[in-house]
Amino acid sequence: MVKKLKPKLQVRDNIVDFLRRTARFLKNYDPAVHALQLESRVEKLDEKWEEFEEVQDEQKKTRAEFEELYFQVRAGLKSKISLNIPTSSSSTSTHPTAGACAGIQLPKINLPEFNGEFDKWLPFYDTFKSLIHSNPDLSAIQRFHYLRASLKGEALKVIDSFPMSEASYGVAWSALTKRYSNVYLQKKRHVNALLQFPKLKRMSANGIHDIIDCFDRHTKILDQLGEVTTGWGAMLTQLLVSKLDDSTQKDWEEFALKKQDPVFLHVMEFLEDKPEF
Repeated sequence: MVKKLKPKLQVRDNIVDFLRRTARFLKNYDPAVHALQLESRVEKLDEKWEEFEEVQDEQKKTRAEFEELYFQVRAGLKSKISLNIPTSSSSTSTHPTAGACAGIQLPKINLPEFNGEFDKWLPFYDTFKSLIHSNPDLSAIQRFHYLRASLKGEALKVIDSFPMSEASYGVAWSALTKRYSNVYLQKKRHVNALLQFPKLKRMSANGIHDIIDCFDRHTKILDQLGEVTTGWGAMLTQLLVSKLDDSTQKDWEEFALKKQDPVFLHVMEFLEDKPEF
């Protein structure tokens, strides 16, 4: 019995080694050097899957570990293929304008990551939906692998309990969008970020940078969520001014007296144009 099992174990170990080498290939992938290897590596990977099916025993843990690594590696290879820039000879029929772009190396599109921070949800959602969720060339299990690979921290916990299967992707995506696409919670988070931003103790370039970045980012996201922040008028203006140190507030008041009806954008311009800044 031992003599029969040993060759199978050796074959299985060789297959797992191949998967790990392919994973390292993906980690060090350079499109200028490795692009032409992608298709052949996918074919070889599928051959190894068939070999594994022949020698695999009934140990569920071992099989689950292999399947997890196999799908991750295969999804990684397929993603590189889908993002690979086609050559002019192979793209004429599908990309009529490719000839005009010959010689131009477009930047590689990296998949977004999301860790559960609400202010990063909309950019993640739009990018992931366009590249992965709505991609007709991907299977549900591939989409699920991409989704798990893109999530970190609290966001990953939302779908961590779902088994890796075709049927789970739709449920996992719905759970994630239900959690983070809640408009009320998103608005609440962004409004609180403005309200709770600490007041500057003294004027500094870094402090002004932080205030401008905070108010610019959160008001723009609120606008995307349907809140017309330009209609908040004096309330938003005074909220921004209240975060400034006393000396800068005094400078603003002198500046504002020269305006008939100063608004939020005037405060932003005032801060950006300050000599000390």
